[in-house]
Amino acid sequence: MISINLRFQLAASLVLVLFLSVTTFALSRVFDASATDAMRERLFARIYYLLAEADVDEAGRLSLPERLAEPALGVPGSGLYASIRVAGRGWDSPSAPQDAPVLPVSLKPGETRFGRLAGGEGGYFYASLGVAWETGERSFPMTVGIAEDAKPWEESMSRYRRHLWGWLGVMSAALLAALASVIRWGLQPLRNVSRELAAIEAGERESLGGRYPKELAQLTTNLNALLVHEIARRARYRDAMADLAHSLKTPLTIVNGLLSGNGVTGQTRDSLREQSARLDDIVQYHLQRASMAGPRPLEASGALRPLVERVKGSLEKVYHESAPVIRLDVEGDLRFRAAQEDLLEILGNLMDNACKWCDGRVGVTAECRDGMLEIAVDDDGPGITVERVGELVNRGVRLDEATPGHGIGLGLVKDIVGAYGGELAIGRSPLGGTRALVKLAAC
Repeated sequence: MISINLRFQLAASLVLVLFLSVTTFALSRVFDASATDAMRERLFARIYYLLAEADVDEAGRLSLPERLAEPALGVPGSGLYASIRVAGRGWDSPSAPQDAPVLPVSLKPGETRFGRLAGGEGGYFYASLGVAWETGERSFPMTVGIAEDAKPWEESMSRYRRHLWGWLGVMSAALLAALASVIRWGLQPLRNVSRELAAIEAGERESLGGRYPKELAQLTTNLNALLVHEIARRARYRDAMADLAHSLKTPLTIVNGLLSGNGVTGQTRDSLREQSARLDDIVQYHLQRASMAGPRPLEASGALRPLVERVKGSLEKVYHESAPVIRLDVEGDLRFRAAQEDLLEILGNLMDNACKWCDGRVGVTAECRDGMLEIAVDDDGPGITVERVGELVNRGVRLDEATPGHGIGLGLVKDIVGAYGGELAIGRSPLGGTRALVKLAAC
């Protein structure tokens, strides 16, 4: 989904383009109408000049001076020409081209016409007026017409449109730049929230700070309250589970001590020991579950290799007699986004099992692939059969009852992996033994 900033800019650009297009069209139409009206007024004014210079005698003969008030009418090819028709006689200005369009020759007194005529390069604007010319007691119908080349008018309109589009384009660019600055300034608080959330994820701070506009103040306050509540709730949960588990361990220790005495014998002792062992398994399971943090939306990222080295160092002390060789293939810059205690639980259980069953070699590899953190723990031990793979991840199941342990390690690993939307796979290892492969959505 595109960003809010880009949405605003695209919307503002679209509105601006539509507005400027409509504005340009309207201004062009207004200028066109204004220029056309000016042309009409100018042509009729020239008709009145001609009428002021014309004279008709009682015989209906038209006469005009040799030098007209409009010099262009006497210059051939000037783009302006006129014609007068009276009593069946006609007069055409010397400027009229041979292929000049014919102007209206018969109009009723007081009738006017204005429009465009085809011809030449750009056509002509024309105006005609019908007049009743009175001489003494006689009246002669007269039609006066004048035409002007439209090419200069079209060129003027083209220049106007180019200048209009040019200036509106400059104004649009300036307005878009101003809008981008205003939008960026207006969305700055959201960017601040985003940066602070990223800082919380990176472990650089614990809450949102700074002063925010009233539209965001309630949001940031609620987020801070949610963060504090979540941290406190998890702490209370872990403490409560740990307290419960430790409270149960003390009575179990006493019961086991009594069972070691001579007061209880035979089948009763065996049954009590079996039930005591089951209770101890439950306590151990929930004690470890209490330490499981689970995925958090704002979890800080951390380096994986130091955790693997930490578990390796602990196991080398525990298994100092068998002294397994633990090789690590984990890049120093590989990072994870999960609770550190959960990864320690996963690594501790898987690497402990590998050290417990290996013949001398254990390998740990990790990489980030397609957004998933993949951790593989291999050993060169006897391996397992396909039939028993499914049983291993069930809580309380062990391959060898003589081997120390509660049989809940892989079950707990499965719970943690499931909480992160991942998967746990048990199979054959390239070293010849067992491989435990964990995939977590934690990159």
